[in-house]
Amino acid sequence: SYKIYINDEGIWYSAGIFPWSKEGNGVRWGDADMPFYFPNFFSWIFNSYTVMVAHKYTNSSDFRVTNIWGGRKTVNEIGHFQRINIGP
Repeated sequence: SYKIYINDEGIWYSAGIFPWSKEGNGVRWGDADMPFYFPNFFSWIFNSYTVMVAHKYTNSSDFRVTNIWGGRKTVNEIGHFQRINIGP
């Protein structure tokens, strides 16, 4: 189970169902590059996309989350909040 969170500080995700197996990562607004989603035939059918948010300065801090239902809308929302928080 994956969840993507957006708040005033950045974009974050958490994974895992049980508390002892939870993991997460995130990118702060100032360090966030463009968000992407990766379409294919099955993701189009099920409306479940892989979402990636890149880090501006390093590749090790990127995060990629698979099977996000409504991933296209999620990427649009991230882009909207990014324009609000750091400008064009």
